[in-house]
Amino acid sequence: FIKVMLHDPSAEIACIGPAGENLVPYASVVSGRRSASRGGMGAVMGSKNLKAVVVKGTQTVPVADSAALREALRVAVKETSESHMFHDLREYGTAGTAGMFNEVGIVPAFNFREASRPEVRSMVGESARPFIRKAYACGEPCMVHCSKITAVSEGLYKGVTQDGPEYDSWASFGPITGTFELAPVIYADLLADQYGLDSISTGVTIAFAMECYERGLLTKADTDGMELTWGNHALFERLIRAIAYREGFGGLLALGTKGMSEKIGQGSERFAMQCKGMELGSYDPRAAKGTALVFAAGPRGGCHHAGGHTAIQECFSGRYDRFAESGKAELVRYTRNRRVAIDSAIVCTFASFAFSDQTIAALLQAATGDEWTVESLLELGDKASDLERAFNVREGVTRAADVLPARFLEESVPAGSTKGSRVQDLDLMLDEMYQACGWCKKTGIPTREKLEQDGFGWIADDLWRDR
Repeated sequence: FIKVMLHDPSAEIACIGPAGENLVPYASVVSGRRSASRGGMGAVMGSKNLKAVVVKGTQTVPVADSAALREALRVAVKETSESHMFHDLREYGTAGTAGMFNEVGIVPAFNFREASRPEVRSMVGESARPFIRKAYACGEPCMVHCSKITAVSEGLYKGVTQDGPEYDSWASFGPITGTFELAPVIYADLLADQYGLDSISTGVTIAFAMECYERGLLTKADTDGMELTWGNHALFERLIRAIAYREGFGGLLALGTKGMSEKIGQGSERFAMQCKGMELGSYDPRAAKGTALVFAAGPRGGCHHAGGHTAIQECFSGRYDRFAESGKAELVRYTRNRRVAIDSAIVCTFASFAFSDQTIAALLQAATGDEWTVESLLELGDKASDLERAFNVREGVTRAADVLPARFLEESVPAGSTKGSRVQDLDLMLDEMYQACGWCKKTGIPTREKLEQDGFGWIADDLWRDR
């Protein structure tokens, strides 16, 4: 039956690669030109000896109010076309945002030691245009077409074609490893997809190994003879394959930055750029302090989306002092709850930057026939966030786990427009976040009162029984 479906162009397949089969903790699940990479879902499937899931739909999706949906879509199209984000994404894809992030000093380089580099200009904007072959949308009727097919036409990587790289893949294999050429980044991104690896974790892990090598904590005897110098992209192919198959030095890299630092020791944990075991998304929080709170208190640790994506609002909306630490809790809570709501509604993250909250509620109400308001959407996000937190608490994640790499707390940005900035008072930020969320300041656990308010009395009994 599956073999028949595999030859059906209307069937969709989500599968793992060698990394998932070998239980690499940051293995991905790939479907067509898209991957579910963060969090190691590929390793979960691999642990169950599950190679792929094949799905074929045969029915249409019913819509409660077609006329209302058309009107809501008309508004959504208008909001999108008037958004600066729309034009940037349509022109260059998500990697096109790298230039503006570099200008405001939050693009990590050299394993997050630095937060901007002039060389980035050679990899973005008009410099990237020769690599772009085609733009497409994930699905109709999206008007953004932010996905880009890129190709390398000359040099060592001539002939390589890839979907992307997206911004975080671009940064992880690029500036974070000290690489300031686009062609090897495109190739590394392709290899990560082919082997079934999270490109963010892969790039950040390689960068961590490079810094360990620079500091003498790793030598050629450890790295199978490889010189892990900054920008040595010629090693990407060998390293990525070794990670996926856990071969030689790749077995150590496969542990990720947290596991590697525990093995290497010697203070390496201070620059292992991860939170709760997940390598960080490509935003330096020393100059966008809400992002520090997203990383530290978010449900997935180093994920820059799950806890609320604040960097764009902090840096470009004009409504926030991005260097301020106090007062960021409400922003993070709002963006977090909004993100939960749009994910639950199956709304594209990038499109949602242009949509007003009212538009998202109107789209959902027209499609489902249920009554939705901005308030009820955010309430849904708040309840789901409390449930996520309660689940993590049950698994041992409390305030003690809401931390940042020491680099952000102890090392200031050394140069550029954000020179001298660092995270100074994470405890203050966490106190304010817990207060805003209705969580216990001492432990970070949702209070009994908040859980009962959510309708989760049984969860409150479970979490607070022996405390």
